[in-house]
Amino acid sequence: MNTGEPSPSGRTEAADAALTPRQQRLADLGRTLMRRMTGADAPLAVTALPEDDAVLVAHTVRGGGRVYVAADETVLFAGSAAPPHEAIEVFRSGRRTPSEHFRPAGARTQQGTTGPATAPAPAPRPPYTVRDRLVETLATELAAAQSSDWDRIRFTVSAVDGRTQARCSGEHGGMPVVVREAGTPAFAEALAELRAVMHIPGSGTWFGMTLDFTAEDLAETAFDHDNEPLLLPPPGPEAYARDLARFPRDAGKQPAWLRERLSWAGLTPRQLRLAEIGRAFLEGAPMPGGSRPLFPVTVLPEEGAVVVASSRTGDRAHVAADGTVRLVQEPPAAP
Repeated sequence: MNTGEPSPSGRTEAADAALTPRQQRLADLGRTLMRRMTGADAPLAVTALPEDDAVLVAHTVRGGGRVYVAADETVLFAGSAAPPHEAIEVFRSGRRTPSEHFRPAGARTQQGTTGPATAPAPAPRPPYTVRDRLVETLATELAAAQSSDWDRIRFTVSAVDGRTQARCSGEHGGMPVVVREAGTPAFAEALAELRAVMHIPGSGTWFGMTLDFTAEDLAETAFDHDNEPLLLPPPGPEAYARDLARFPRDAGKQPAWLRERLSWAGLTPRQLRLAEIGRAFLEGAPMPGGSRPLFPVTVLPEEGAVVVASSRTGDRAHVAADGTVRLVQEPPAAP
């Protein structure tokens, strides 16, 4: 049945009609490369970029990525997570994706009709993304900050609400060496931008990162989205609330420690006083240094009361408006 909706091929032909012969050639290259990875039936859209003498070929299905094709037929692949304005900036910088990235994994080529097939092609290299550019900036700035020889550097950082706390370690000849942190504006900007670039709506962004790299430009990164950042003094609940407002994360995807801290954010002075009474009742005397855990708080506005729960025991302290406390104990588990 004809629904009146143009087919993917019809949309492609309509786009091609507006392209110059030169742009058409670049578009054909981009489509060929994309379909090597995504399949012959992948729905693709072509956009001319006349000011860059280039074209953009994009997978129209969410998460499919896109290819920028330059006039010299070199290309840059950008993953779906890379914002378009960031990707075009990388493209204009001259950075390109190696051609082997577009070779299907395990593909073979024939040297002749009766000759042996070549060995399987190497797995596609990961594309150069905005995240890669920022990590490269961090490694470059760290390397430039060193005044002595090194073979490997490890950079570890915790971050929340604009605050960071980092440490560096290094090796040379199999022995530990002292390395310096990078204090340049470019380093600080790349670190802040990396959290923003890696934010996924509803899933938040990372609180901790480890970057390992060698003098031979071999780099590995690990990002921690779930463990509490190690900053001293510890951030207050309001810092986590501000961080959540900037990098939203659904309640069901928040780790328990984050939910605890957020429950204390936004309490009125009166509610905070009652919550402190309940916490002291459950926990005992505060530990020095502000390192005690924050037990989750529930506000009961109709009573002017709060309930503070112990995540360790399950017991709850009901604190009335006048400050009196009633303990609600968790029943013992059935044998």
